[in-house]
Amino acid sequence: MFMVLISEKIYHICGHVDMLKDNLMSHATLVLASQVIGVTKIYDIVFNDDIMLTIKSLNLLGIKIKYNKNSKVCTIEGMGVGGFLCPKDALYLNNPAIYMIMGCLANCPFTSFLCGDSSINTVIKPLLLMGARFIANDNKLPVALVGCIDMLPIRYTAKDDGTKIAMIFAALNTFGTTTIISTTGKDSIIPALQYLNAEVECFVDRNYVISISGQRELYSKDVCIPNDFFCMLSFIAVALILKESEISILNVLLTDRIKNFHRVLIEMGGNLFFVNHRNNAIGEKVADLLIKGSVLQGIRCLHNNDFDIDEYLFIVIIAVYADGITVLSNMLDHILMDKRLKTVINELVKGGIRIDVEGNSLIIYGCSDNVLDWNLVDACYDFKITILFLVIGMISNNVIKIKNIRKTRDLLSIIELFNKHGAGIKII
Repeated sequence: MFMVLISEKIYHICGHVDMLKDNLMSHATLVLASQVIGVTKIYDIVFNDDIMLTIKSLNLLGIKIKYNKNSKVCTIEGMGVGGFLCPKDALYLNNPAIYMIMGCLANCPFTSFLCGDSSINTVIKPLLLMGARFIANDNKLPVALVGCIDMLPIRYTAKDDGTKIAMIFAALNTFGTTTIISTTGKDSIIPALQYLNAEVECFVDRNYVISISGQRELYSKDVCIPNDFFCMLSFIAVALILKESEISILNVLLTDRIKNFHRVLIEMGGNLFFVNHRNNAIGEKVADLLIKGSVLQGIRCLHNNDFDIDEYLFIVIIAVYADGITVLSNMLDHILMDKRLKTVINELVKGGIRIDVEGNSLIIYGCSDNVLDWNLVDACYDFKITILFLVIGMISNNVIKIKNIRKTRDLLSIIELFNKHGAGIKII
């Protein structure tokens, strides 16, 4: 289902923001917990219809799962890497978990039937190369997946997130080292894998490279689902740019990624602080992030390996509303060529903003009183591009109509959260 959104200028957002939890990590943690031996407790898991589909599919594969709606704690009894049982019914999945479960099933000695609406065209090829077999019409769902217990490790370039995710989960039960070259940047699943004892190494070599040595026992550990990182960045950007804003984002996990992003924003003149430091349910360090409207300045910023495409998307938007020139230098090829970054830059340029690409540097000519000169943009059916244009609408003088939007539960939840704290986003 598709829709059109209207995003118009507001003067502030305010309040204590209980941020949406990471939907992808909720699915990933459920599937990973099924691959450990023992009981895993997951705190703050997203609970919606999509998660229920994942839980139902894992139940069909022999995994016992209990969920307490009051405490938001999910308990999973794992059966070890490759421990799935042959399902007695087809698995219906219409979410990212289909790629995770396909990866796990590729190593299992039975045939599984999967159905849903997700695209699996690019996922099938690497799993075929590793040894799995598929019976499908034009590489589309529904599909019969015939597992192979002697999967082969391969080196493969994954050009989309679904392919990358499927290969990561297939590699867990594949003897040897599987190498995934990702053109889509980092993956939030990797820290969770390392936390559970998977043998994973990551490095940057023009692209992001993931090496996984399989058939290693995963440890049973409790997990706490973090805030949705992209949603959090969108609130930070709006609050900084709108001078009358003051918000507090609750329960921010203090990773190197968010601390480095915070450092860059401080350098730009951002008025934001971590307060109320404490530990979460599993002992991780968290804090609340207090953000006030700020007078922002352009900076020179070298590429940081802790940064990924998401951070750069928002730094570009923030730089447009800063005084002076911002230079983002030493950027990696996969970031400069990212389709989302290109789309946002093209639309900003159409709106009258000057942005130059010189070699591996991005140069943004900012002005704190920018008036973008357009009112219709194309979201290209992309969730993150939609959020970026919603943000631009809230901080621009023009009303922006956004077309070609895929209507999803996650998007509706973010719209509801923004409107709760002062936005006026409308669905038409």
